[in-house]
Amino acid sequence: MRSIPVSIVGFILVGLAYARFSYAAVLEPFGTNTSDTVMTPSDDDPEEIILLGNVRLAFFDHRYKSIWIAPNGYLTFGQSLNSFSPETPFPNEHVMLSAFWSDIHPKVCSDAAGGNQIYYRQETDKAGRLLTGVTTQIRNALPQYRQFRAKWAAVVTYDRVVEFGMSCNMSLQSAPRNTFQIILTTDGTRTFGIFNYEKLEWIEHYGQYASGGFNAGDNVNFHEMEGSFTADFGNVVQRSNVNVPGQWIFRLDKQQIEDTSCSQNDLSNVVASIAPRYGSIFGGNEVVISGVCEDPDLLSREVILCKFGRQVVTGERSHDSIVRCIAPPLAGKGPTMVLVSVDGGLTYPHTVAYSYDTTAYDIHLVHRSKWPSHDGGSQIELSWDPLTVDQSAEENSTNSKVDVDFIIWYIVGSDPANGIRRAELALTYGAPNNGRLTILASQINITRDRLREDHLIFLSGTFRIVKTSDRVGFFDATTGVWAKPVLMIWSQLTDVDTFSDLNSAGRSGLREFEQPVSESRAVQAFSFRVPSVLTRSQWTRYYATRPQRLQLVSEITRCLKSPTVTSACECWAEQEPIIIPYNSDDNATFPACPPTIAQVRLDRGRFNPESSLTSAATCNRNTRAIGNIFWDMGECAENPAAVLCVNSVAVTKDEMQQQCCYNDGGSLTDAQVTTSGGRVRFTVQDRTDLSDIEPGDLWLAQRLEEQLIDRKPQEMCCPRGRNWDSQDCQLFRRIRRGGSARNYQPPSPPGGGFGDPHIWTLDGLRYTFNGLGEYVLIDMPGQLEVQGRTAKVPTENATVWSGLAFQVGETRVQFSLSTRDGLDLILDGQRQDLTELTNFLQSKGLAAGS
Repeated sequence: MRSIPVSIVGFILVGLAYARFSYAAVLEPFGTNTSDTVMTPSDDDPEEIILLGNVRLAFFDHRYKSIWIAPNGYLTFGQSLNSFSPETPFPNEHVMLSAFWSDIHPKVCSDAAGGNQIYYRQETDKAGRLLTGVTTQIRNALPQYRQFRAKWAAVVTYDRVVEFGMSCNMSLQSAPRNTFQIILTTDGTRTFGIFNYEKLEWIEHYGQYASGGFNAGDNVNFHEMEGSFTADFGNVVQRSNVNVPGQWIFRLDKQQIEDTSCSQNDLSNVVASIAPRYGSIFGGNEVVISGVCEDPDLLSREVILCKFGRQVVTGERSHDSIVRCIAPPLAGKGPTMVLVSVDGGLTYPHTVAYSYDTTAYDIHLVHRSKWPSHDGGSQIELSWDPLTVDQSAEENSTNSKVDVDFIIWYIVGSDPANGIRRAELALTYGAPNNGRLTILASQINITRDRLREDHLIFLSGTFRIVKTSDRVGFFDATTGVWAKPVLMIWSQLTDVDTFSDLNSAGRSGLREFEQPVSESRAVQAFSFRVPSVLTRSQWTRYYATRPQRLQLVSEITRCLKSPTVTSACECWAEQEPIIIPYNSDDNATFPACPPTIAQVRLDRGRFNPESSLTSAATCNRNTRAIGNIFWDMGECAENPAAVLCVNSVAVTKDEMQQQCCYNDGGSLTDAQVTTSGGRVRFTVQDRTDLSDIEPGDLWLAQRLEEQLIDRKPQEMCCPRGRNWDSQDCQLFRRIRRGGSARNYQPPSPPGGGFGDPHIWTLDGLRYTFNGLGEYVLIDMPGQLEVQGRTAKVPTENATVWSGLAFQVGETRVQFSLSTRDGLDLILDGQRQDLTELTNFLQSKGLAAGS
C-alpha cells in the first residue's frame, strides 16, 4: 500500500479540466444484466481468465490460452503484472495491451454513487450481440478487413473508476471518474483490440500522466498512443483512428504494426495499405486504400485518383485516412503497382501493391463440367457471396437486387486481325441477391449463319453480376458506357460453344429472350463499338514471331466462315498437318506419357491435371489423392470413358502440350482407338516482348487465341453431347491424337525428409541426422538452392524440421513453423498474410499456384 497525498481540490480541478470529454464512444453493454463477472476489488492484483472455446489468441506473433486483467487499465499475456503505474515508456519486457495505464483503485463504498468496479465477460456465440457488433465495427472502421467475422470476443469495462488514494470517507460521489472499455476479438487468425472511451475526468496521478498502447515484450515492437505520458492523453476521448470519437481499433496479431490513421502527430509515419490485395483480372473489385490522409491545403478541391498500372480511375474518400477505388478491367496481370493521388493527378505520393489474379473469381459455376452443349433443359447454376456485390445485403437481404450479364468475345469479319470484340448479353434484371441463380443453357443459345461470310465466331465469355441500382443509375445502354466505376464480380472464362451450335444454319448474332427470374423486362443483347482487344498493329506484332500460328488461326477462321466450305471439320483437318506438322510419339518433341495412373502419382512434377480456364473439360473422376494432393474434380466431358487426364508441364517450341488420359482400370488410353484417349493441346505462352500492350489485354488475347486454336477444332468435329464415334469425331481424334507410353522414362525418386529428421537424397541415400541449425539441402548453381532449418524438440533429445527456404532466380521463398501455430510464408523477406492471399502467388521470376 502506498501513501499518496491527494486533495479533493485537486480532483475537482482535474475533473473540470476534462469535463469536455465526458461523452464520446458508445460502450458495449456491461454489468450484471449482461452476465458479466465483477472483478474482485483489489489494489493492484490481476485476475487470470482462461479463454473459452479452445481459443488461442494471437498477439504479436504468439498465441495465448489466457489473459490477465489488471485493475490498473491494462491486460497482460503470458504472465501477470501488478504495476500500479507505467514504469517507463514502451518498449519494455511486458507483453501487454493498455487503454489507460494509471493507478486505479476499484472498491465499493456504501455511500458511493455506484460504479468504481471492473466487469468482464467472454462470448463465442457468432450470432450474439457482442460478436456481431464487433464484426460490424471492424468491417466499417477498417474496410480492408471486410471479410472478418469474429468467433470470440472478450470485453473488459472499467466503470467510473477513481484514482488510488480516495477513501470512502472522502466521498467518492464527488470524485472525478473514468469509464472505458477494452475489447479483444479474433476470427481465429487475426486479432483486434478496441478501446472505447466514454469519459476521462482524470489522467494524472501523483505527477505522472496515464498512457495507452500495446507492447510485444521484446523491447523492440510496440505502439504507444498519441499523448501518452502527457497532459494531452485525455484527448483520446475526442479523437479516434477510425473516425468515431473515443474509439480506437488496432490489429494486434502481427509483429509489424499497422497504423494508417491520420491522427498521428507525425504523418510521415503513416503507412498506406490496400485491401483486398488481389482481385479478378476483369476488375470491378472495390479496393480500399488506408493511410491516405486528407491534405488541409486542398479541402474541397480534393480529387482522388487511383492509377492501376497505366489506367487511371476516379475514387472517393471514406474518411480522413481511407479512400476507395474500383479496380479497372485488365489493367494488369499479377503484381501491379497502384498509385494514389489526392490532387487530381498532379502528384501520386502513395504507392501500394495490388495483384490482378487470373485464377480469382467471385462467381462459381457450380455444374460447369457437366453442361451439355446445346440440348434444352441443361442448367447453369451460379453461386456467389451476396456481400461481395452489396455490403448492405446482410442487413437488407430482401431489398438487395442484382443484374446478371454474360460478356462474350467474338471475331467479326474475315480476318482476326480486324479485331476481337465484345458483346454483353443481359440475363436477369432485379434478381434477388441471395447468392444463387439457375439459368437454362438453351436461353443463351447462340447460333451462327453458315450462309454469310460476316457472321460472328464466338470465342469465350464470362458471367458478370452488378447491383441493379448501379446499372439503373450509371449505365448507358446506348453507348455501353458506365458513368462511374461500379463494383462488379465475375466468373472464370468459359466456352461460348457451351451455348452455341456451330452446325446450325440459324439466325446469326445474339438474340433476345425472356428470363423467368427477371422483373418484367425482356433480356437484351448489347453489342457496342468498343475497341478491339488488341489494335491491328498490336496483332501484327503479336504474330510477327509466330507465322505458323497466324496461318493456322486464319485457316480455322476461313473454315468456320466460308459459305463454300461444306465441312468445317474436314477443312481444318486438311490444313493443320500441313501448317504445323507434329508427331505426338516423337519423344524429342513431346514427353512420353506415364503408362498408368499409379505412375502419374509418381510423376506429378512433369504432368499436371487437365484443367483449362476456357474449357469445361476438367477430367478427374478418380477420387483417390494424387500423391498427397487432391486435384480438382471434373466429369471428363471431352474425354468420355476416361477417369483422369493430365497435361505435360513441358511445352514444345510450337506451344503444344501432351495430354495423357486413363481409363477406370488405370491404364493409358489411345484416342485412335477409344473416345477416352488424350490429345495434343495447343497452348499460348506468356509474352515478354510486347511491353506496350496492357498486361491484362495481352492475357485476354492469349486466352482467346487458345480458345480458337485449341478448342474450336474439337467443337467443329466433336460437339459436346453428340456422337463421339461419328466420322468427324474420329477424324479429330486421329489428327490430334495424344502420345503413347513408348520410351517413357520414370523420374528418379524424389528426395525428402520427415520426423526427427529422416532424410533421403536425390540419389537414394537414406540416413538420420539430428543436427541443430541451418543446412544446404540442394545446391544447383544458377538454378535452385534449397536450405532447411531444424529446431530442438522441447521434451526430447532430438531435432525436427522447422523451416524450409529456396531460391529460384532472384526470388526467395521461406516456410517456417509459426509461433502463432501453422506456417509462416515469407516471400523476398516479407511475411505474407495468408488470410489476404489468393491461390496464385507471383514474384519476380517465380509463379506458384495452389
